[in-house]
Amino acid sequence: MRLDPRHNDLYVVNIAAAYTMMGRYSDAIPVFKRHLNSFPNNQFGHVYLAIAYAELRQEENARAEAAEILRISPQFSLGVAKERMISFKDQALAARYVADLSKAGLK
Repeated sequence: MRLDPRHNDLYVVNIAAAYTMMGRYSDAIPVFKRHLNSFPNNQFGHVYLAIAYAELRQEENARAEAAEILRISPQFSLGVAKERMISFKDQALAARYVADLSKAGLK
Protein backbone atom coordinates (compact mmCIF):
# COMPACT_ATOMS: atom_id res chain seq x y z
CA MET A 1 0.00 0.00 0.00
CA ARG A 2 2.89 2.29 0.72
CA LEU A 3 4.42 1.55 -2.67
CA ASP A 4 1.16 2.05 -4.57
CA PRO A 5 -0.94 4.52 -2.53
CA ARG A 6 -3.26 5.38 -5.43
CA HIS A 7 -4.74 1.89 -5.26
CA ASN A 8 -5.31 1.60 -1.51
CA ASP A 9 -8.93 0.56 -2.03
CA LEU A 10 -7.68 -2.48 -3.93
CA TYR A 11 -5.41 -3.65 -1.14
CA VAL A 12 -7.61 -2.99 1.88
CA VAL A 13 -9.54 -6.20 1.18
CA ASN A 14 -6.52 -8.06 2.58
CA ILE A 15 -6.69 -6.03 5.78
CA ALA A 16 -10.40 -6.74 6.08
CA ALA A 17 -9.80 -10.46 5.53
CA ALA A 18 -7.17 -10.40 8.28
CA TYR A 19 -9.64 -8.71 10.63
CA THR A 20 -12.15 -11.44 9.81
CA MET A 21 -9.63 -14.20 10.52
CA MET A 22 -8.84 -12.56 13.87
CA GLY A 23 -12.52 -12.44 14.78
CA ARG A 24 -12.63 -8.64 14.51
CA TYR A 25 -15.81 -8.67 12.44
CA SER A 26 -16.97 -5.18 13.42
CA ASP A 27 -13.62 -3.80 12.27
CA ALA A 28 -13.71 -5.78 9.03
CA ILE A 29 -17.11 -4.58 7.81
CA PRO A 30 -16.29 -0.92 7.06
CA VAL A 31 -13.03 -1.94 5.41
CA PHE A 32 -14.82 -4.46 3.18
CA LYS A 33 -17.38 -1.79 2.31
CA ARG A 34 -14.61 0.61 1.36
CA HIS A 35 -13.09 -1.99 -0.94
CA LEU A 36 -16.42 -3.02 -2.46
CA ASN A 37 -17.34 0.60 -3.12
CA SER A 38 -14.48 0.65 -5.64
CA PHE A 39 -14.63 -3.01 -6.68
CA PRO A 40 -18.30 -4.07 -6.42
CA ASN A 41 -17.80 -7.31 -8.35
CA ASN A 42 -15.13 -8.77 -6.08
CA GLN A 43 -16.69 -12.05 -5.03
CA PHE A 44 -14.04 -12.61 -2.35
CA GLY A 45 -15.01 -9.35 -0.64
CA HIS A 46 -18.71 -10.22 -0.62
CA VAL A 47 -18.04 -13.74 0.70
CA TYR A 48 -16.06 -12.48 3.65
CA LEU A 49 -18.46 -9.62 4.28
CA ALA A 50 -21.32 -12.16 4.44
CA ILE A 51 -19.27 -14.16 6.95
CA ALA A 52 -18.64 -11.07 9.08
CA TYR A 53 -22.34 -10.18 9.08
CA ALA A 54 -23.32 -13.76 9.94
CA GLU A 55 -20.84 -13.85 12.81
CA LEU A 56 -22.38 -10.64 14.17
CA ARG A 57 -25.88 -12.13 13.74
CA GLN A 58 -26.86 -9.50 11.18
CA GLU A 59 -28.84 -11.99 9.11
CA GLU A 60 -30.49 -9.47 6.80
CA ASN A 61 -27.14 -7.97 5.80
CA ALA A 62 -25.61 -11.44 5.41
CA ARG A 63 -28.46 -12.44 3.07
CA ALA A 64 -27.96 -9.27 1.02
CA GLU A 65 -24.31 -10.20 0.59
CA ALA A 66 -25.28 -13.75 -0.39
CA ALA A 67 -27.48 -12.24 -3.10
CA GLU A 68 -24.51 -10.21 -4.33
CA ILE A 69 -22.33 -13.33 -4.39
CA LEU A 70 -24.91 -15.11 -6.55
CA ARG A 71 -25.29 -12.06 -8.78
CA ILE A 72 -21.57 -12.11 -9.46
CA SER A 73 -21.27 -15.88 -9.69
CA PRO A 74 -24.61 -17.71 -10.05
CA GLN A 75 -22.89 -21.10 -9.74
CA PHE A 76 -21.38 -20.29 -6.33
CA SER A 77 -22.30 -22.85 -3.69
CA LEU A 78 -21.28 -24.04 -0.26
CA GLY A 79 -19.31 -26.78 -2.02
CA VAL A 80 -17.29 -24.13 -3.83
CA ALA A 81 -16.72 -22.34 -0.53
CA LYS A 82 -15.50 -25.57 1.09
CA GLU A 83 -13.07 -26.18 -1.77
CA ARG A 84 -11.65 -22.68 -1.46
CA MET A 85 -11.23 -22.97 2.30
CA ILE A 86 -9.57 -26.39 2.23
CA SER A 87 -6.18 -24.72 2.57
CA PHE A 88 -7.10 -23.18 5.94
CA LYS A 89 -4.78 -24.41 8.65
CA ASP A 90 -7.70 -24.26 11.09
CA GLN A 91 -10.33 -26.50 9.51
CA ALA A 92 -12.76 -25.79 12.36
CA LEU A 93 -12.69 -22.12 11.36
CA ALA A 94 -13.24 -23.07 7.71
CA ALA A 95 -16.25 -25.17 8.72
CA ARG A 96 -17.60 -22.27 10.78
CA TYR A 97 -17.27 -19.92 7.82
CA VAL A 98 -19.10 -22.37 5.56
CA ALA A 99 -21.84 -22.58 8.21
CA ASP A 100 -21.97 -18.77 8.24
CA LEU A 101 -22.48 -18.76 4.47
CA SER A 102 -25.26 -21.29 4.92
CA LYS A 103 -26.91 -18.99 7.47
CA ALA A 104 -26.64 -16.22 4.87
CA GLY A 105 -28.78 -18.34 2.57
CA LEU A 106 -26.24 -19.97 0.27
CA LYS A 107 -26.80 -23.63 -0.59
